[in-house]
Amino acid sequence: MYFNIHLDDEIGHQIIMMAQNLKQSNEALIGEAIMQWLQHQPQNQWPKEVMTFTGIKDFPRFESYRSELQPLNQDPLA
Repeated sequence: MYFNIHLDDEIGHQIIMMAQNLKQSNEALIGEAIMQWLQHQPQNQWPKEVMTFTGIKDFPRFESYRSELQPLNQDPLA
């Protein structure tokens, strides 16, 4: 996938020099830098407290109330 980005001259020059020192293309160096940055970003996920929650002792499960629900007279999405 190709992206066009604008970098100021100083950053561009630093990338060129670093790529030459590492014997990589500019594109490979930038791609590696972006990949490393992405790997260190927080992931969108539920907190550990939510993922490990097992319920509250002696509290009825929400499913137990389904029998008390009244059927809909009409489809609310229609």
